[in-house]
Amino acid sequence: MSPGIFMGKNWGVGLVLASLPTVLMGQIAQAVSLQLIPSSTNITVGQNVTVAVVISDLGNKVPPSLSFYDLDINFNPSILSFNNAIFGNQLNLNNLGTSPITIPGNGVVSIWEASGDSDTDLDTLQLGSFTLATLSFKGIGVGNSALNISITEILDSQLAPLTINSVTDSSVRVNSAVTKIPEPSLNLGFLGLMFLSRIVFKKAQLFK
Repeated sequence: MSPGIFMGKNWGVGLVLASLPTVLMGQIAQAVSLQLIPSSTNITVGQNVTVAVVISDLGNKVPPSLSFYDLDINFNPSILSFNNAIFGNQLNLNNLGTSPITIPGNGVVSIWEASGDSDTDLDTLQLGSFTLATLSFKGIGVGNSALNISITEILDSQLAPLTINSVTDSSVRVNSAVTKIPEPSLNLGFLGLMFLSRIVFKKAQLFK
């Protein structure tokens, strides 16, 4: 084997090895995170609480971006009751519409959204962290309800699966409503005292 061929092979191997960190960094960059953030972790029966479904670690106006997701949010139906969902705007950057879908079930809410924006617009306009949707619940029973995310599918602008780096679940505690005992009115007590004084005064006049 000639020295030239050997050197050429070494150069080629070196080029491949030099490119590995870049490839690995690209894979790590696509590992996104999901988090549930309740507006309050303690409410009383009859009160409402909102829960934000937040994605982070996307590229900030650079790839990777998000074009589609299908998630389930699980909760305790004996403690919380689902009200509604309000979706964010980062999959609808050009107001083309996304047709978001909310499917409530017994102890689970499925949220689904697909972007109508182009891959270029998603990659250059979408933020790196944002709220996918905000769910509203009502406290209906006393206790602690876990809130968990189950991922069905989550895709980038090229419709390739995004790697999930971490999922942060949460919980909400519902306490019994406190019944307030009305305090006696000072005005009514004063009027009653005045009325009683007038009766005593009149009786005193009769016995004079």
